[in-house]
Amino acid sequence: MPIKLKKFLINLIPVKTIRKKLREKYRHEFIYQPGFSPDQKICRGAMIHNRENIRMGKNIYIGEKVQIYAEGGLFLDDDSGIGWGTTIITTSHNYKGADMLPFDQTGYKQKVHIGKHVWIASNCIILGGVRIDDGAIIAAGSVVTKSVPKCAIVGGNPAKIIGWRDKDEYEKLHKAGKSYIFDSPITLKTLDGYKKYLE
Repeated sequence: MPIKLKKFLINLIPVKTIRKKLREKYRHEFIYQPGFSPDQKICRGAMIHNRENIRMGKNIYIGEKVQIYAEGGLFLDDDSGIGWGTTIITTSHNYKGADMLPFDQTGYKQKVHIGKHVWIASNCIILGGVRIDDGAIIAAGSVVTKSVPKCAIVGGNPAKIIGWRDKDEYEKLHKAGKSYIFDSPITLKTLDGYKKYLE
């Protein structure tokens, strides 16, 4: 059922609590857009511009309110996820020797390459020309201006290396084909359960 029709029908329900529950139920619904396969999960509210310049692998997740400007090209490899509110920009403006202010009409295309098993958390900004290698983790709110090496954990503005994923563990899981399926339910744990991982 089209999303607009679904919203219209929900709005017709006279009981406010039922309307609220239904809106919450369908809030995280994936949209299967033309040109993308069913295992490329794109949440409602994601904006993808110049989709013809995007190449995606399998088992991909693009969260709500993600904005992708793919004029310069984007490659997103298998088993990678992009968190809520992240922006990926693949072009920039010319200000050096420009004949106008703040920049002129010259645009530069800068491809972004995101490797396998990459976790990009919420509200990140990924700038053009960046390569994020396999197994990297981008902390929430990071601004990535430079390429990120394999299994690095980066954070901040501009993003810097703040830690490393265990490379031996990564290779073992990768070779065994142990990839998170983005339709799977998440089991929530307390912070204490992650202390060993964070150390």
